[in-house]
Amino acid sequence: GYYDLEMKAARKMQGDLAKKYGVEAFMYYHYWFDGKKVMYKIPEFNATGEEPNLPFFLCWANEPWNNTWSGLNKGVLLAQKYGELSEWDTHFEYLQTLFKSDYYIKIDNKPVFAIYRMGSIPEQILLGMLARWRQLAITHGWSGLFIIICHHNVPEILMHHIDALYNFEPLTTPNFYKQVFPAPQIPH
Repeated sequence: GYYDLEMKAARKMQGDLAKKYGVEAFMYYHYWFDGKKVMYKIPEFNATGEEPNLPFFLCWANEPWNNTWSGLNKGVLLAQKYGELSEWDTHFEYLQTLFKSDYYIKIDNKPVFAIYRMGSIPEQILLGMLARWRQLAITHGWSGLFIIICHHNVPEILMHHIDALYNFEPLTTPNFYKQVFPAPQIPH
């Protein structure tokens, strides 16, 4: 049925359903375009202890918004610009407002932060941005950042700059699972 996650009752219902069926945490998409946050209310509600009252972390959906969903293949609605040092700092300072929440997931005192399309960020910008964010995290009292990326589209050279991978199911093929998780050999 219809629901609006800006309504506390809807978020409570979602949290109750998640808990009932064993979902222990949420990963919220994080939208950041040229220094501005978009669609941010739900993780901010959760960070303050409002419903759904579950642990969470962010996944930066770092793609431009365009009107391809409308069937048109042209027209960028919101461009994805990665900026330079001052923009990285501004972005991190916003993230820090969520990282400090008791509900935000940390591993070894590192806030967990996922990047959807790490391979879309120019390599030199990505390396500089991650180094800066890790430095800022330490300045804020964390032990760094725990970076998770979607397994697709990542140059091998960048793999040693991350802590974990996750699967994005619509892009995961049966062949991927056969390569990563070969069928067990059953003795005769």
